Amino acid sequence: MKNVKEETLKALDLRIFGFYGDITKLKKGVMPLPKVAKYHPTYLCNHNCIGCDYSEQNKKFHHKTSNKDANKLIDEFIRLKVRSVDFSGGGEATLHPEFNNMVLKLAKHKISMGLLTNGSMLKGELLKNIVKHGAYIRISLESGSEEVFKKVKRASGEEFQGILEN
Repeated sequence: MKNVKEETLKALDLRIFGFYGDITKLKKGVMPLPKVAKYHPTYLCNHNCIGCDYSEQNKKFHHKTSNKDANKLIDEFIRLKVRSVDFSGGGEATLHPEFNNMVLKLAKHKISMGLLTNGSMLKGELLKNIVKHGAYIRISLESGSEEVFKKVKRASGEEFQGILEN
């Protein structure tokens, strides 16, 4: 076991060499292109969770990026050659009407994507595409029973069962 741990630590120490080109650019005063984009396509949410970091913004802005701007932003990520896009925060990303198309467009360009979601919209074609093309899905369930779900998420009990099924 000790050898595996030592080899892992050596590999972690050497990963800096994977960024040699970026370090060289920085030394020359040139900003390298981003590797990861974090994108919040909405300030809309279908839950009202206790302790949500975004609940005030959701109530205040109740906004989603326009379909046109969402597609322009995905095109920009592609142009910049980001390696991955993390969809999260601000609201429930899957509520955006272009979300499925965004997933497919990123996949077409071999850009990895991850998703932080409440899980309520993961069904049908969207679920299939996220599972097929996503690097990770983190479902924020925060409860082990329907009773706790209703109290913490302040959503219907039917949703709890649906999320588990999804």
